[in-house]
Amino acid sequence: MQVDPDTSIGKIKESCSKLLAGMPMSKIKLNTMNMYNLKDELSVAYYNLVNGHVLELSVKERGGRNKR
Repeated sequence: MQVDPDTSIGKIKESCSKLLAGMPMSKIKLNTMNMYNLKDELSVAYYNLVNGHVLELSVKERGGRNKR
């Protein structure tokens, strides 16, 4: 996916939501390879993401109970 530097992370998540059969944006989490969680209101330029940068998409998990 190619985006402009001023594109917000929220807009990217919105596009991913459409590709993932309508998965709610609130359930999508984007991380960089450095394990930074990307915030919706910040832009691609804020994180210095450049052409070819890989983002990891995962599902947000809620709740404080430990998994076993």
